[in-house]
Amino acid sequence: MTPMSDASGGRHLARIDAVRGFAALTVALMHIRLVNWVGMREYWTTHRFDLSISSALAYLSFPLIWGYIGVPIFFVISGYVIHRGSKNIEPGLVHGGRFLVRRIVRIYPTFIAAMLITWYCDSLARSNNVSTQWLGDTSALNASRNLAALVGIVGTPFGSNLPLWTLAIEIQFYAVYPLALIAWRWLGPEKMLLATLLLGVAGYLLLHRHGLSAFPLYYFSWWLGAYVADKNGKRPSSRLPLFISVFLLLLGCGAFLARFDLATHNLWSIGFAILLWYMLNANAESPNVRPEQARSSWVQKALQKCGDFSYSLYAVHMPIVVLINFVLFDGLKKEGILLAVLPALAATLLVSYLVYRCVEVPSIRMLKRLPR
Repeated sequence: MTPMSDASGGRHLARIDAVRGFAALTVALMHIRLVNWVGMREYWTTHRFDLSISSALAYLSFPLIWGYIGVPIFFVISGYVIHRGSKNIEPGLVHGGRFLVRRIVRIYPTFIAAMLITWYCDSLARSNNVSTQWLGDTSALNASRNLAALVGIVGTPFGSNLPLWTLAIEIQFYAVYPLALIAWRWLGPEKMLLATLLLGVAGYLLLHRHGLSAFPLYYFSWWLGAYVADKNGKRPSSRLPLFISVFLLLLGCGAFLARFDLATHNLWSIGFAILLWYMLNANAESPNVRPEQARSSWVQKALQKCGDFSYSLYAVHMPIVVLINFVLFDGLKKEGILLAVLPALAATLLVSYLVYRCVEVPSIRMLKRLPR
């Protein structure tokens, strides 16, 4: 990893873990709400003037329709963490090979565990003749396409686990990073960021218009995180970047409602990248801020804990939610938001934490024994 002081490094890692936890919880809650609850429109028609706690929570859950924001957040953070830790290595076959091996060790054990959990949950649903729109292809052929990171080109996300399409994109990011590192050293940070933007335009013309999805469509958002790593350490002179980031995030929310998918993704990516840079550097080079003064609130601490197992939470939540739906609700949607959300959320957190302890932690330990 790029050297940093213990104080700033600890603050940076704590903030990033908290954001990871927020992003994973946002995506999980979006899917729980979508699968188990009747939806805002139907609820509004039957509870227009109901001032109960359940109704208040139902209306307050409206921002979860933008839960997809967790995806660009994960892409930007991934680009930041990977580039910050790898930009100083010498490009070449040896280092590139080691980088890819380390990514495989980190990603695939949890990836395979998520697919096994998906197969088991979907098999239970099918054996009970549950009719649901969420069950997908769990064939061996589709499993091999998921493992080969070909979802979006051929195949579909494995079974009910729709978020697995983003893992395919992430693996593609890692596969091209050793070559991208060479291009970055040749072009420089600004021109490399522009190159990834042009790559996204080419991806839209050649892939998206034909119903295909691959890393060129999203590489700009991933490299925004890498660009933040390049520009890390400079304290912002004003709060203007913060206001710009909020404006872009809100603009992305509007683009989402207008169903401009790629525009939404890129607006959220740019807005969050600016916010990430501001968040990591707001106290940089400030002699008045001491590590002991940067205390975390209980909310941040809780999000940090979720951030520890955010990968497992993201990878396994969807089949658990679908399983809870047919076990408790017979494949139907509930009117009460609490009953619709709490059991699925509790089961999801429990299973994802167990996957983290049993699969992710051993993977992380194995990484420590591999050459960097």
